[in-house]
Amino acid sequence: MKTHRRFRFFLPQHKRYAPLIALLAILFSACAPSLPSAQPTATITPTATPPPWTPNPTYKTGLAWFYKPPAEEFWPLLPQRYNFFILTHHDEPERDAIRALGADQPFYEYLLLAEIQDPGGCEKTPNGNQVAFRPGDFCYINAEHSDWFLLDALGKRISSDDYYAMDPGNAEFRAFWLERATELQLTQGWDGVFLDNIEASLSKYQQRLTPPRQYLDDANLQNAVEEFLIYLRQKKFPPQNRPLYGNIISARDAQTWLRYLKYLDGAMLENFAVDWRGNALTPDDFSAQMEMLRASQALGKTLILVAQGDESDLPRQQFAYAAYLLVNEGETVFRYAHHSAYRQLWWYDNYALNFGRPLSPARQDNGIWTRAFEHGRIRLDPAAQTAEFLTP
Repeated sequence: MKTHRRFRFFLPQHKRYAPLIALLAILFSACAPSLPSAQPTATITPTATPPPWTPNPTYKTGLAWFYKPPAEEFWPLLPQRYNFFILTHHDEPERDAIRALGADQPFYEYLLLAEIQDPGGCEKTPNGNQVAFRPGDFCYINAEHSDWFLLDALGKRISSDDYYAMDPGNAEFRAFWLERATELQLTQGWDGVFLDNIEASLSKYQQRLTPPRQYLDDANLQNAVEEFLIYLRQKKFPPQNRPLYGNIISARDAQTWLRYLKYLDGAMLENFAVDWRGNALTPDDFSAQMEMLRASQALGKTLILVAQGDESDLPRQQFAYAAYLLVNEGETVFRYAHHSAYRQLWWYDNYALNFGRPLSPARQDNGIWTRAFEHGRIRLDPAAQTAEFLTP
């Protein structure tokens, strides 16, 4: 089974270093553009006030599974516990076996938007999580299309392990991406597409001080990424009206998130509610994130909310799941996991609680969030990172 690896750097952002990072970025940009970095903690600015709340008659909760199958012994549990699935090319046999066990929900195909893999030899089969999935693809692109690669200020290709960043603004790369992704959708039995690493800023590159020479600022990169998404939609991708989801990363503001979301059927937020492991959102950032997610759902979009933490950190998991129940309006799914352990199946007793339908939107009073349901109430304190499930 192929190892799943992605071009992302999980570097914590410490505010005390912000002035130094900013100064280095300014000095570096004098001789070159800016570079990708890990997904940092983003300060999300609030969005406009969402429309008045009305209950969703089809309200439901759900859990998401991604990006590779778990150990085979756990396959029978997936149809029972999860209702949103993302796997990769080469996982088709496992996908079909899980379907046969009763999973009748759609299975979406994971694809990197602007990265390809060098498998280490022209005869080797690359991983199926990107569009250069045939043996010899990387060798061909390397020899014939060097202009497709994203370059740093010194003209060196930007890479992480054996994955290379590609230029999202290159028209030929877009056409190649579309051809290969369409082929997979039409021949491999997938129900839609999930795009990973939809870059919303240069912060990933700036943290690593290897800025891409093709894009000097956030606006240039955002325009290229948005044009890529527009191109896919104009070409009616995915085919046959299949859904298109994506992981929007490194967003510095809600406006860019919502701007990209126009071209997607839904999006993943991979540092929901509790930020990356070892960090915590401030109460203000938590409130702004909740506003952004409510505005996204008001647009009719599906959300995949991923809270990062350790399996044994029960208070963190309870806080994150309570935050999910606060913001979910019926088309949102959740997962508590750690990015290095996405193949592990973690289960918590609070997933089995039945709160019924919400009776009101989430409310905030003096920093405390609450929400009433048919069979209970949620109480959450972002400052203390605590949550209570109040049930009869």
